[in-house]
Amino acid sequence: MLQVSPWVFWIMCNTAFHVFWVTSLLVCQMYQISWLAMTTNERMNQGRYLHMHQFAQSAQSQADKCKDSCESGGGRCHNKKPKIVSPFNRGPVRNVVDLFGWRCCGLLRPLKVDWSTKFTLDTQPGSAFHASGFHQGRENYQFV
Repeated sequence: MLQVSPWVFWIMCNTAFHVFWVTSLLVCQMYQISWLAMTTNERMNQGRYLHMHQFAQSAQSQADKCKDSCESGGGRCHNKKPKIVSPFNRGPVRNVVDLFGWRCCGLLRPLKVDWSTKFTLDTQPGSAFHASGFHQGRENYQFV
């Protein structure tokens, strides 16, 4: 192939390379969304997000005892790492249904949330939100 048409060979190699890394990215993203119910940002910063920390009951009470003993000055403290679990996980099938918005004869129902009604923004003049320049009308969601 290289001797017949080097340009076609180069295009074929370039295409194979890009198909490989895009497919790898797609597989990684689908794994995170379907099995973990996390975005890449949530997965990379999972230690920072306290709503994802899940302690076993005994481990939590042990951590409380350990904290008390450390504060009183006695003993060594060995805290266990929390288990990281997404509170938004609804199971692999429902996560994919939510992602794609699939419906199937009433069996599959995606979770539809109107986030614009869940939260209110402080749009009073003088507020940090107003000073930031994001004080357009509610019909403009470009900044979301």
